[in-house]
This record gives sequence, structure tokens and C-alpha cells, in this order.
Amino acid sequence: MLDINRYFFWHLANFFILFWLLNTILFKPVFRIFEERSKLIDGSLENAKGLAKEKDELLAQIDAKLAKAREEAKTINEKFRHEGSETQKEALETARKNAEELSRKAKAELASSVAKAKDGLKKDIELFSGRIIEKMLGA
Repeated sequence: MLDINRYFFWHLANFFILFWLLNTILFKPVFRIFEERSKLIDGSLENAKGLAKEKDELLAQIDAKLAKAREEAKTINEKFRHEGSETQKEALETARKNAEELSRKAKAELASSVAKAKDGLKKDIELFSGRIIEKMLGA
């Protein structure tokens, strides 16, 4: 069992003095460091949450701007496609008109050439007919 003797009070006093010294010199500073570290970690976590929120907001803005840019690009693309289609139609119509005009001119020129050839052949036929008749009669 525990005997209470004269050293007991010395040990008890020694224990409290040592406890007070350790508490003052070691435990309080260590706990203060732990508390500061905990506050620093909490602050860093809050800062990280704020940065994550800011990142999400910026990503949302970027997504909105990209969607707007895509829509504008689509509109511009449709506009140019429509303009290109109209230009193509106009070019095809112009080419068709030019082809019709060339065809008409070629047909007119061909008809003129045919008429000249017929006239030339008629003259040649008359000339050859006259020669044939002369040879038949003169022979």
C-alpha cells in the first residue's frame, strides 16, 4: 500500500512544480503551435474553397463565351453558306445565259454557213450540170 511519509509531500510538491514547468515550457507552446497549424490549415482550406469557387465561375464564364462564339460562328457560317449558294446560283445562271448565247450564235453561224454552202453547191450544180450537158451533147 501507499505509505504517507515525509517524502510524500516532497514528491507531491515536486510533481506539481514539474507539471507547472512542463505545462509552461513544453505543453502550452506545443499546443499553441498545433492550434496555429490547425488555423493555418483551416485558412488554406477556405482559400482553396474560394479558389475552387472562383475557378468554377471562370469556367462557367468561359463556357458561356464559347457557346456564344460557337453560335456566332454558326450564324456566320450559315450566312456565308447562303451567300455562297446565291453566288453559285448567279454564276450558274450567268453561265447558262452565256451558253445559250453561244449556242444561239453558233446555230446562227451554222445556219449562215449552211446557207452559203447551199448557195455554193447550187452554183456548182448549175456549173457541173452545164458541163455535163455540154459533154453529153458535144460528145
